Amino acid sequence: MIDFLAKNGFMEVGVLYESPFTSLAPGGPEDLFSDPEVDALVEVLAAVQAKAVPQENAA
Repeated sequence: MIDFLAKNGFMEVGVLYESPFTSLAPGGPEDLFSDPEVDALVEVLAAVQAKAVPQENAA
């Protein structure tokens, strides 16, 4: 996830249900984390996306 975020600037939650993430957790993040942890992860990803600056607007 860190590499994906560093490369893309943000991550939509749906990506966690796709390759390469499904190679570790075929059923998605729920296979690795508790419901409260998944909820927190979704909140963090939403916050990152809300603050992401498109590359053409970056300084």
